[in-house]
Amino acid sequence: MNYVVEVLDKGWVGSLVGFIGVSFAIYQIFQRNGAKLCFQYMGQLLIDGSSRILPDDVKVTYRKKAVSRLTLTQVVIWNDGRAPIRGTDISETDVLKCKFGEETIILNAEIIKTSRTATIAELEILNDNNNEVLVKFNFLDEKDGFLIKILHTGINQSPKISGTIIGIPKGVQSLGRLPVQRRLRNRRLDGSPENAMAETFIRFMILTRRVMPLLGLIGSAIFLIGLFPGIVLTPEISGNERIGLLIFGFIYGPIVLFASWVDRRKCPHQLTPDEIDL
Repeated sequence: MNYVVEVLDKGWVGSLVGFIGVSFAIYQIFQRNGAKLCFQYMGQLLIDGSSRILPDDVKVTYRKKAVSRLTLTQVVIWNDGRAPIRGTDISETDVLKCKFGEETIILNAEIIKTSRTATIAELEILNDNNNEVLVKFNFLDEKDGFLIKILHTGINQSPKISGTIIGIPKGVQSLGRLPVQRRLRNRRLDGSPENAMAETFIRFMILTRRVMPLLGLIGSAIFLIGLFPGIVLTPEISGNERIGLLIFGFIYGPIVLFASWVDRRKCPHQLTPDEIDL
């Protein structure tokens, strides 16, 4: 531990952290110069008639249609780049679609949030194939987007969004599920005593998420010191101490930075679903 304190007292550590931060900022600027259409989702199985939890004489219907399963999937689609995306940029032969498995029937699809009404986002369930939803919009500027709520009968909660858009050769990029911290933050908890522990846990998760990048930078610096101890520490440290620095730095460095990098991919706050039961 004394060696860790000695390292952190070195003036070059702050310079290294600053250099990494500036390099990351420059990378982000160049990465997001163009248009980039992204989506994240979260899902919840509402009713599963095949689980035999419900008695045989209980029938589940949706708008007078019998369904054996009811799943809710919420999808946020937004422009994560700097250049605008126009609706006319979408290919007429490969339109923008949100698709589920072949066995899935989409019962309802609606837009429940938009960044701006001027984007004129619209949905249409394709009659030829009830597992697909056609997605249309007028334009999406930077951070513009919309939140879609889809009720369907599929067991798979994750959608596949495809389509060809001029200027976006990679197509629509999936950033996976909505991060758990963001979902927890938007849960509405009352002030009852039974929710006190849940509220404390939520605050802890949010705080942890905020300090993860700092822990990652410090851990990475310690990891580099373990690799090149002679450059920083005088006198030279022993082999066991060097291994300790490498292990400590690797746990709190690359691993934490990677977790923070994955978790930073998130949709605009105003488009986040309000709550979800975990």
